[in-house]
Amino acid sequence: MITPLRLGLAGLDSSHAPAFTRLLNATAEDSPHREPGGVQSTQPPHPALAGARVVAAWPGTPSADFAMSRDRFDDVSHQVLDDLAIPQTSSLADLLDHVDAVLITAVDPRQHVSLLAAAVDAGRPAFVDTRLTLSAEEVEPVLAEANARGVPVLCASPKRYASAFTDAQGPGAVVGVDLWGPMPAQPPLPLPAWYGVHLADLAHAALGPGCVSVTARSGPNATVLVCQWEDGRIATLRGSPTWTPHTGGRLHRTESAAAFQITVGGPDFYVPLLAEILTMCRTSRAPIATAEMLGVVRLLTAAAESLQTGAEVRV
Repeated sequence: MITPLRLGLAGLDSSHAPAFTRLLNATAEDSPHREPGGVQSTQPPHPALAGARVVAAWPGTPSADFAMSRDRFDDVSHQVLDDLAIPQTSSLADLLDHVDAVLITAVDPRQHVSLLAAAVDAGRPAFVDTRLTLSAEEVEPVLAEANARGVPVLCASPKRYASAFTDAQGPGAVVGVDLWGPMPAQPPLPLPAWYGVHLADLAHAALGPGCVSVTARSGPNATVLVCQWEDGRIATLRGSPTWTPHTGGRLHRTESAAAFQITVGGPDFYVPLLAEILTMCRTSRAPIATAEMLGVVRLLTAAAESLQTGAEVRV
């Protein structure tokens, strides 16, 4: 018997909010709906997401200094609240009172710590969308409280669960990784903090926690991060200054290597991530260790400092 889950959205300025809702609330009778770009398609229900529905949303407040938040808030809110008919709550506290778990889909990572703290205080399992925060120090006490109270928390890139990447992981220890993908700047956030999070998350998925230093360089054609783990393994992250839907790389083992390429899009792209979130909520076990999630934040913080100083930065 599948445990039913009532999910709530906290923050309506990320394209993931309507995308997740369409997948989770799909029914066989759904009429065609609008995808980004105006493409019409029918979204059938996915068996991996059975028993979970988005039942409420709290829009939150857009960040006036961050275009990714400010310029998308009205459209995303309209899609979720009007097109998808999700009830709006009057406050975050009201949302948490009406759901079993929360998806923090506020796009600005500077808002995430306070939203996560409220979810943990209410005892609600929480997914923090892609970027945990800009500062490991400010979120550590919240994660420690979550662990102490048995409230599971997950923050991850959907690319971590893409089949192209998980297939490449395969058996055997990974001794190094070379990754590439988009890394354009998104002011006012530091350069690596936005799209760089996907590459940093994939590096941790392959190597685990333990990054101890980062050396970063940026030029007209790429931003390159050379990241060393405590046992000597190396991850190189190469970011393009222009956006592309493609991310890829090579996972090295002692006697072999496996290449992969992930392409964002497709009706099922977010399904593996959402399935992990639902499993976490039902088992109360987070699939990623706290040290690993914090490691992603620390790597990106060190990279931003290295870009400023030109020197290696200890994590």
